[in-house]
Amino acid sequence: LSFIHFSGEITTVEGVATDSFETGASVNERSVYENHYRFTDNEGLGFNEFSYATGRGIKVGKSVTVEYPVGEPQYSRIKGMRRKAFGPVLLIVAVVPLAGLIIIFFGIRKALRVLTLLRNGELALGTLVSKERTSTQINDAYVYKLTFSFQDSSGIDHEITEKTHQTHLLEDDNEEYLLYL
Repeated sequence: LSFIHFSGEITTVEGVATDSFETGASVNERSVYENHYRFTDNEGLGFNEFSYATGRGIKVGKSVTVEYPVGEPQYSRIKGMRRKAFGPVLLIVAVVPLAGLIIIFFGIRKALRVLTLLRNGELALGTLVSKERTSTQINDAYVYKLTFSFQDSSGIDHEITEKTHQTHLLEDDNEEYLLYL
């Protein structure tokens, strides 16, 4: 994400290429080159840095234009190149595993709640109070929100809702068994 450093005002100075070699990495079957260079910033400090380019190396001794954010020469690069071997497009590759990790995280979280309910829950009989159709469909069947009323072991009245597209499983008896914490 080094491109963020270059979103503001940029200073350019002249530098000289000191080395160039293939990294062994490639983008679209084109080699990525690490190009070393030397430059002096506007305050007279010398720097030896390197930039990456796909498909092109630089001849040693060649003059190069170096750019860096104002006041931050440590974030320099050769103009038209990048500071890392791969550009921000590589972030797209991270999206799929990241999405998978998010799905796994929420799945595990839900499973832990269900396990707690199964381990510590109490059984009660509930009566169907209301049935509302939602806008969601599963296999061309609408999902319904079913609300049940029940009394806990202390005699206090509660309501609980469940969403399902298989309502017949929760409507076949006058009272249904419910598990609650």
